[in-house]
Order: sequence, then C-alpha cells, then structure tokens
Amino acid sequence: MFITLKKNGNVPWRKSHAMVTPYTMGTMTGKTYPTIYKSYAYLGFGIENAGDLDNDGMADIIATAGNGDANAAIFVFFLQSSTSDSFVKDWVELVSAAKAINGVTAPSGTGGFYSRIARFSASSDLFGDGNPDFAIGSCYYDPTGFTDSGAVWIISVGDKGTAVKHSSLITRGENGGPATLKSTDYFGSGVAAIPDQDGDGLEDLLVGAIGDDTASSNAGAVYKFHMNEDGSVKSDFQIISGSSGAAEGKLGWLTSSSYCGAGIAAFPLRESVSTYEIAVTCRFSSGHLQLYRP
Repeated sequence: MFITLKKNGNVPWRKSHAMVTPYTMGTMTGKTYPTIYKSYAYLGFGIENAGDLDNDGMADIIATAGNGDANAAIFVFFLQSSTSDSFVKDWVELVSAAKAINGVTAPSGTGGFYSRIARFSASSDLFGDGNPDFAIGSCYYDPTGFTDSGAVWIISVGDKGTAVKHSSLITRGENGGPATLKSTDYFGSGVAAIPDQDGDGLEDLLVGAIGDDTASSNAGAVYKFHMNEDGSVKSDFQIISGSSGAAEGKLGWLTSSSYCGAGIAAFPLRESVSTYEIAVTCRFSSGHLQLYRP
C-alpha cells in the first residue's frame, strides 16, 4: 500500500489523498486484480518518482511488490491532476518474476521489506536508448550456490512506461558485481544514484548490503560503484563500512548486527553538485541514521 498526497497551496501537508492497494487497483474501471492481490504483497516498500513516463505533463510512480520470492513484480502508476481523489488514472504491471512481460522476467528476490528503487538522471542514459533508467534493489536474490546474497537490477523503461527495454543484473561475479558476496549479505537492501565520480558523464551508484561482515558480523556496508554505459558496473568499487578509511567515508558506531545499508539517500551540497552528503539507515535496535561525506 502507498498513499498519494495533494498539497494545499504552499502548505506542506495534505489537502486530499488517495490510498493505493492491490484491492483498489483491481476495482479501477477496466482492470482486474493484480497477481499480488494476496497476503504479504508488500506493495510500495520500494517506491520512486518515475518522472513523466507517458508524456502527459504529470510525474508517475514506479513501485515494487512481492515478498522477495517468485511472485515479485514491479508496477508503474500513471498519475493525473484531479479535483477528486482519483490521482491514479491507470497502472501497468511492468515486469514480473512469475512470468515474462514483453519478453522480460524480473529476477526473483525483488520486493519484500528491503526493496528499494533509485532513478538515474536523464543525463545518464546508461543504455543509450533515450529511456529513463532505474536501479531496483533485489536483496533476496540467490546467485548460483548462494542464498540471499542479493542483486541490483538496472533497467531502462520505455514505451511510455509500459515495457523494460534493456536490463543488467549486478550480483555476485556478474556484470561487475563483487565476487566476494556471501549468503545473507542482502546486497541491494538500499540503492541511491550519486553524481558522476569518475568523469565519464554517467551518474554512479551506492548499494547497501545490511548483512555485510567487513567491519563485524552483520554490521552492514555501502558499496560505491562507477557505472558503465551498458548498465554494468566497473571493477574499481569501494566498500564503505565501519573499518573504512576516513578518505572514502566511514560508517561509525557500528557493532555486530547493526545492519547498516537498509536505506540510502544522496544529496548534493550547495558548493558543488559533485560534492554530496550520504544518509544511511541502520536497522539495529530502534534504528539510527548516519551521515557521511565521501
């Protein structure tokens, strides 16, 4: 479930709202209930502003669903300006792990508590097709011989938000993914696009791994990757953890089972768009938030 809000003039709280659930999706005119209309659908645990995909002047929403299993799916919700509460005018199941849609099947392991989505800027056309690109965290993905090592799925969304046109799965030993990922690292538990760091004109990527043991058992870590033009990542990644050097950025106050990397946000500082601050969510105990500057 997620809720869309409409601002009241310049007042930053809701004037009206609409609740979107698998049930309300099925009650829309001309629609049937989605395959996730069941318990533990986790719709909206991963959610992102998708930009205006259908060229109607309104930004749209991309969201994950599923329990990190074979029923995982990604949906696009097309929004409209409305005097009523019907902010969602239509929706499509963009891709599913249970079946091929437009010839593409989503990786199992998408969705669940730690599903996350990040959108790359239009200047970073990773596949050179002119379509918007997204990073989808799939932290429950099982590479061959491992369980819950995790993955990040880079996708290009075209045909006015209705089809995945290109994709690249970054996981253990594939498309530049770290060969050292272990079972239950949950790589992909957080994702964020960051300004270009290596001068190739492409935005780069931060990926959380809440089960990473670099600093201590399940302390968590954040991986920093430089992107390639085909949606893969370069081999010169960095691991940011409690044992990192200060020059790379360091996560402090980590103990065993801190599970840092459950959420990541990156935002530029005023003096330069290439200088940025990172906020990292850590799940341990009541949870805490860490800020660092690389």
